[in-house]
Amino acid sequence: MRGGGSGDTSAIASRTQCAASAVLLALFLGASTLNAQEHASDSTRVMSLPEVDVSVTRTPRRIERVPAAISVVTRDQIETAKPGLTLDEDLAQVPGVFISNRYDLSQGMRLSIRGFGARAAFGVRGVRIIADGIPLTMPDGQAALTNIDLSSAERIEVIRGPSSALYGNASGGVVSIETEEPRADFSLDTRFTGGDYGNGDLLNLRKLQIKVGDRTGRVSYLASGSRMQINGFRDYSRARQTVLNGKASYALSPASYLTFVLNGVDVPLSQSPGAVTLDTATLRPTAAFARNVQTLAGKAVTQVQSGLRFVQDTHKHRIDASVYGLGRALDNPTTFAFIHIARASGGARASYAVQDHLFGLPLTLTAGADAELLRDNRKERNNKAGLPGDTLRKDQLDQVGSLGPFVQGVLSLLPELELTAGVRYDAVAFRTIDHKLTDGDNSGHRTLGAVSPLAGLMFAATAKLSLYANVGTSFQTPTTTELINAPPAPGEACCKGGFNTALGPQHAVSYEAGIKGHPFARVHYEAAVFIAQVKGELVSYRLPPLEDRDFFRNAGRSRHRGVELGMSLDPAQGLHASGAYTYSDFRFVDDGLTGALDGKHIPGVAPHHFYGSIGYRAQRFPTIDVDIEHVSRFFASDGNEAFSQNPAYTTADVRLSWNQRVGRWALSPFIAVNNVTDKRYNGSVVLNATARRYFEPAPGRNIYLGIGAPYSSANRSSTSR
Repeated sequence: MRGGGSGDTSAIASRTQCAASAVLLALFLGASTLNAQEHASDSTRVMSLPEVDVSVTRTPRRIERVPAAISVVTRDQIETAKPGLTLDEDLAQVPGVFISNRYDLSQGMRLSIRGFGARAAFGVRGVRIIADGIPLTMPDGQAALTNIDLSSAERIEVIRGPSSALYGNASGGVVSIETEEPRADFSLDTRFTGGDYGNGDLLNLRKLQIKVGDRTGRVSYLASGSRMQINGFRDYSRARQTVLNGKASYALSPASYLTFVLNGVDVPLSQSPGAVTLDTATLRPTAAFARNVQTLAGKAVTQVQSGLRFVQDTHKHRIDASVYGLGRALDNPTTFAFIHIARASGGARASYAVQDHLFGLPLTLTAGADAELLRDNRKERNNKAGLPGDTLRKDQLDQVGSLGPFVQGVLSLLPELELTAGVRYDAVAFRTIDHKLTDGDNSGHRTLGAVSPLAGLMFAATAKLSLYANVGTSFQTPTTTELINAPPAPGEACCKGGFNTALGPQHAVSYEAGIKGHPFARVHYEAAVFIAQVKGELVSYRLPPLEDRDFFRNAGRSRHRGVELGMSLDPAQGLHASGAYTYSDFRFVDDGLTGALDGKHIPGVAPHHFYGSIGYRAQRFPTIDVDIEHVSRFFASDGNEAFSQNPAYTTADVRLSWNQRVGRWALSPFIAVNNVTDKRYNGSVVLNATARRYFEPAPGRNIYLGIGAPYSSANRSSTSR
């Protein structure tokens, strides 16, 4: 998402923190009073919060029993008259998550949790992404989201805060996507979406989805495919993409199953319009940066990933083991080079959980390990009008290997009090073998490791309210791209590059406290406050003669702190409302150099982000949903210069959908208007860009419409909204 900072930010921050603290204090005092009253009449309480299991914790647990901030987005929220293009459609409603939509498929959206990941030049880093138990994040901590098919997603689980004790190399959190399970009868679902992206042509966006599934005896399967073509809102932003996903499961016994997952993506065309100055973004938001057009900047990607997962879950123990592999071919013409990468990656994950007792107290102990390998054959030449030129600039083999054993225990000290503690050790080895020796040997290797402990306490204050607190550490390594892109020494050729031996990982210590509750049957709320002390934050910078090339260093110290509030309620039959507010105060404490950045806002994340939604669903009437999002202004440069400030904006979206059964078909037409007020804003920024080209404009008012046509062999309702 998008937004701001200003001269009076400190005053706003102070008032916001005071208000949030007062709210939390009142809730805690109220909880204590209620607890005292209930204790007199009932010494054994049973939690009656909504019974939602989450698996992002690596062992399924009740969400109210986890001493961490966790949100779940369900299928109804994912699919309700949405085009299903990118994750920001679904995760904007999660407090603490901030997504910048570049409207540029070649770069992908920038996803951050509590500020971690906001600096990603492309793809996602600092946040672990998992689909059906198979990691989409590479061993170096970077993930691409081009192969995610939201049309078949059943739920998305998001854990916010330090996750290294569970997954390693993840400072911000984890996003886990689970594919829907096939029904007990054969089903076929087709869906077409068309949209204008604000240019008046409803075929600017065209997306066709087909999904088929069945369950017969012990075997079940679900396969989906989509074909998308976008001409884009901005000049030079066309893209074509085909995604195929498949999942087949075999029940070995009532308590165990084997699942095979296969997904592939082909993006033969993905143009990148680049960032522009604020004047250009304001006066001609559709404009592309001229050099991007001249060099045909963009990407062409083909990728196939597969995995095999075994799960056995009995009353006393649980085994979860996976093996997976990936092949990826990338052609990436940029403004400064033509890059080709042939990638092979794979790994294995295994965990074992057992329920036992310690000193007579119930204990759930989980232990396991993750191991991954990555191998990139990378060649970089000069860009000759979008084609590889005659000058070979890099020819190297990049290898990354990681190993992470972990153990975690959940001890029930009392029926209403649980202690969670865990520790993980990670070792990540990087090696570059230089095959181009005419300018010297730029080979190098690094092994970066860290021990990441985590401890949390959950207290069921009442039957309808739980309190928690946790403390944990996390670490995040540089990516391969960052390590092999050393800045040139004075007088050195600009593109020699080499292995950056000065760049290290960033480490964070995080503290969090929060509440989760539902005072009434149709009301649920959550609140969390956190502070993370970060050492060695990975900071990008640019050298003006080298145009758009990013280099990286470690800052001294920085501080991330914030407040996250969320609520959902059903005030009347068929009526649903929800809201999420995030306050973020992320600043440099010591920039590690001259001190010029001390006290400055860390760029790329809005201090204030609000998302609200209200919907009405009733038989014989259309379903209507209205979403409102506000993002405050924020900076795009470390120096917080006024000319790098992205203006604040507020947008509103309206969606209508219908359901009409025709025999065994359920026709579901829908129509939506995004940005109904035609607000001109920038969906994303490029941090620390040269020539003040920070801004990536988003579409004004735009329309999309479509129809879903699910078929079920059973004579019962099956809808696609």
